Amino acid sequence: MKNEVVYQIIFQIIFAVMWSALFAKFYPSLYNFVNKYTKAGDDIQADLEFVNTIILRVPFLLIFSITLPILMKNVK
Repeated sequence: MKNEVVYQIIFQIIFAVMWSALFAKFYPSLYNFVNKYTKAGDDIQADLEFVNTIILRVPFLLIFSITLPILMKNVK
């Protein structure tokens, strides 16, 4: 049982880091693509920094992945 919990935590951290990396890589170009059609504002000129994105997103994803099962258990 303890190994499963450790593997789940490691998986959550790796998933959060990969998701942050994809967000940092593709968000500016995706925003500019959508903005080309909507003309909602100025295009994003700078790329997002990978480390800052991880610092902002990993804790949120870990807290979300911990609290979601607790909330779902209380709903039933």
